[in-house]
Amino acid sequence: MARFVRASVALGLSVALVGPPGAARANASQSASASPSPSAQVEAPAAKAGQAGELRAVVTPLEVRGEIAPTDRTTLMQAFVAGLQRGQFAVVAPDPERETACKTPKCWQKVAREQDATHLVHARVVAVERDFDVEVTLLDGATGRPIAHSKEGCEICGISDVVALLETAAATLRTKLEALAQGPAMLSVVSSPSGAIVSIDAEVVGTTPLERSVLAGKHVLRVSAEGYIAVEREVTFVDGVSESLSFDLDKVPSRLPPRPWGWVSLGVGLASIGTAIAFAAIRDRPYELGNACSGANQDEDGDCRSLWSTEWHVLGFGLAGAALTTLGIAILINSARRRPASRPVALSVGSSGVAVRGRF
Repeated sequence: MARFVRASVALGLSVALVGPPGAARANASQSASASPSPSAQVEAPAAKAGQAGELRAVVTPLEVRGEIAPTDRTTLMQAFVAGLQRGQFAVVAPDPERETACKTPKCWQKVAREQDATHLVHARVVAVERDFDVEVTLLDGATGRPIAHSKEGCEICGISDVVALLETAAATLRTKLEALAQGPAMLSVVSSPSGAIVSIDAEVVGTTPLERSVLAGKHVLRVSAEGYIAVEREVTFVDGVSESLSFDLDKVPSRLPPRPWGWVSLGVGLASIGTAIAFAAIRDRPYELGNACSGANQDEDGDCRSLWSTEWHVLGFGLAGAALTTLGIAILINSARRRPASRPVALSVGSSGVAVRGRF
C-alpha cells in the first residue's frame, strides 16, 4: 500500500512540473512565433522601406563578360554592394539564383515590380585578358529607363584595380541616390507684372506665378513679357532644395513723344491733308475768277495761259499730312497703353447732392 502511494505521488509531481503532452508543443510553437527567423529579420527593414514609399534600390546580379574566376566575381559584387550600402537608403543585395538579362525598359519595369524596387542598379564587367571595363547603370523602377550611367576602364590591371573602379562607381551612384531620396529641385518664380513667360534653357515652361520641379545643375532662366525688358539669370539647382525667385520687370522705354504731341501731330496732319485737298480742287483753274480766259490770256488753241499748277503742292502736303496723322495716332495709342487702368465710375447720392467719382 505504501509502495502504491509513493508511486502515485511521484507521478503527480512529474505531471505538475512537465504539464500535459500537448502543452510542450504549444509552448514551443508560441516561442517560435515570438522570435522571428533570421530571414524575416533581414527582410523586415527593406519591406518597411518599400511600404513607406522610401527609396529602395535593388542590385541585380553582376554581369560578367570574359574570364573571371567565381571567387573574384563574388569579391567584386561584395565590394560594389558595400559601397552602395553606405548611403541613407535601403539597398537589397543581388540574389544569385535570379538571373537578369534585360534589354528593354519593360523588362526592367517587371524586375522592379517583382522586387518592389524604386530603382535598380546594374553592373557589368568586361574582361579581355588583363584589360577590364566597368559599366554601372542606375535605372528608374517606374519607367525602366536609365537615369545615370558611368563607364571606367583599366589596362593591364588586376582584380584589386577592378574593385577600386567598382567602389568609385558605387560612390557616384550613392550620391545620385541620396539626392533622389531628398526629392527633386523645385523652382518658384513670381514677377511684377504677373503672367510673364518663363523659359529654362530656351524652352518655355509656363507663366508666372510658377512652381515646378527642375533637373539639378546649371540652367539659364529667362523671364519676359510684352512691353517689358526681359531678364536672364544663370541658376544652379540642387536636388532637394527649393529655389524661390522674384523679378520686377522694367518697361521698355518709349521712343515716342508724350501724349500732347500726339494731338498736335494729328491736328497738323489733318490740316495738311485738307490743304492738299484744296490745292487739288483748284488745279488747272485760271488765276482770276469769272471769264478771265480771253484775249491776251488765251493761247492759239484757245486754252488759258494762266492756270493753277498745284501738282507738287498736292503731293507735298498730302505726304506730310499722311505721315503726321499716322504719327499722331501712334503716339495716342502708345500713351493709352501706358496709362493705368481706368477705375470704374461710381455714382453716390447723399444729402449734399450727387457725386460722380472715377476716371473719365
